[in-house]
Amino acid sequence: MKKCITVSIVLVLTGVALAFGWPYLKMGFASSAYYTERDKAEYEYYTPELLKKCREYLMILDLNLGM
Repeated sequence: MKKCITVSIVLVLTGVALAFGWPYLKMGFASSAYYTERDKAEYEYYTPELLKKCREYLMILDLNLGM
């Protein structure tokens, strides 16, 4: 009986881990990525910090030049 409960708990925990980790596994094994900034998880996962910062600087420059 104790072994059955232990196996059940392990299966439930594995299922929960896969349910939450599946999107990240899917992105990690993808051969290509098509995403926009609205796709928050994909944007954070695929976009390097350098490009994120460049975009922020360009937005600041654009606002300053537009005045």
